[in-house]
Amino acid sequence: MSHRYDKSKRDGNQSGIVAEYIALGATVCELAGVGNGCPDLLIGAYGVDQLVEIKRAGLKPRDNQLKWHVEWQGRMVIVQSLVEDCSGVLNAMAWDAGRMTEGGE
Repeated sequence: MSHRYDKSKRDGNQSGIVAEYIALGATVCELAGVGNGCPDLLIGAYGVDQLVEIKRAGLKPRDNQLKWHVEWQGRMVIVQSLVEDCSGVLNAMAWDAGRMTEGGE
């Protein structure tokens, strides 16, 4: 499942990354149109939510994105490539979900 907010501010590699998350079984809410430094995606899997900032290889977050990331008190990662980064994020989410169900910290 994918929900789109606004396509106008999408990174060039966002469509492929969204498709990869969906293929791996995650739900995706595209937030790129929110602006003000808000990350591009909200990913849900294993009962865990993860904010994701998409950047093409070699590009760094803009100042407003860095400010948002510093002030946000939740989970946020930066993803640049398809399979390696997407799989890694979902693996971390699965690990966290296991910790939550086992009563871990």
